[in-house]
Amino acid sequence: MNKDKKEYRLRFWKPDTQPLSGIDILLPAKGRATVMIKKGDVFHFGVFRSKGEAASLGKGGGPIVN
Repeated sequence: MNKDKKEYRLRFWKPDTQPLSGIDILLPAKGRATVMIKKGDVFHFGVFRSKGEAASLGKGGGPIVN
Protein backbone atom coordinates (compact mmCIF):
# COMPACT_ATOMS: atom_id res chain seq x y z
CA MET A 1 0.00 0.00 0.00
CA ASN A 2 1.33 3.42 -0.98
CA LYS A 3 0.06 6.29 1.16
CA ASP A 4 2.31 8.82 -0.62
CA LYS A 5 1.18 11.24 -3.30
CA LYS A 6 3.84 9.91 -5.69
CA GLU A 7 4.22 6.60 -7.48
CA TYR A 8 7.08 4.15 -7.00
CA ARG A 9 8.58 1.17 -8.81
CA LEU A 10 8.92 -2.13 -6.99
CA ARG A 11 11.81 -4.09 -8.52
CA PHE A 12 11.98 -7.87 -7.99
CA TRP A 13 14.94 -10.06 -8.97
CA LYS A 14 16.14 -13.59 -8.35
CA PRO A 15 19.01 -14.25 -5.91
CA ASP A 16 22.44 -14.46 -7.57
CA THR A 17 21.31 -12.17 -10.43
CA GLN A 18 21.73 -8.44 -10.98
CA PRO A 19 18.82 -6.17 -9.95
CA LEU A 20 18.68 -4.81 -13.51
CA SER A 21 17.74 -8.30 -14.72
CA GLY A 22 14.54 -8.20 -12.64
CA ILE A 23 11.09 -6.83 -13.32
CA ASP A 24 9.54 -3.53 -12.22
CA ILE A 25 5.96 -3.18 -11.03
CA LEU A 26 4.26 0.20 -10.65
CA LEU A 27 2.93 1.07 -7.21
CA PRO A 28 0.55 3.97 -7.95
CA ALA A 29 0.24 7.06 -5.78
CA LYS A 30 -2.35 6.43 -3.06
CA GLY A 31 -2.72 2.90 -4.47
CA ARG A 32 -1.71 -0.68 -3.85
CA ALA A 33 -0.31 -3.66 -5.71
CA THR A 34 -0.44 -7.37 -5.02
CA VAL A 35 2.47 -9.57 -6.09
CA MET A 36 2.00 -13.32 -6.40
CA ILE A 37 4.88 -15.77 -6.77
CA LYS A 38 4.98 -19.52 -7.25
CA LYS A 39 5.51 -21.80 -4.27
CA GLY A 40 9.23 -22.21 -3.64
CA ASP A 41 10.28 -19.08 -5.57
CA VAL A 42 12.57 -16.53 -3.91
CA PHE A 43 13.01 -12.88 -4.92
CA HIS A 44 14.90 -9.86 -3.61
CA PHE A 45 13.23 -6.47 -4.00
CA GLY A 46 13.84 -2.74 -3.91
CA VAL A 47 11.67 0.39 -3.88
CA PHE A 48 12.54 3.14 -6.37
CA ARG A 49 11.02 6.42 -7.51
CA SER A 50 9.15 5.93 -10.76
CA LYS A 51 11.17 8.61 -12.57
CA GLY A 52 14.36 6.52 -12.62
CA GLU A 53 16.06 8.11 -9.62
CA ALA A 54 18.14 6.21 -7.08
CA ALA A 55 16.45 4.11 -4.40
CA SER A 56 14.30 6.46 -2.41
CA LEU A 57 13.18 4.68 0.74
CA GLY A 58 16.07 2.49 1.73
CA LYS A 59 13.56 -0.31 2.27
CA GLY A 60 13.39 -3.67 0.61
CA GLY A 61 15.96 -6.32 0.13
CA GLY A 62 14.15 -9.54 0.77
CA PRO A 63 14.20 -12.23 0.21
CA ILE A 64 10.52 -12.80 -0.39
CA VAL A 65 9.91 -16.53 -0.12
CA ASN A 66 6.72 -18.41 -0.89
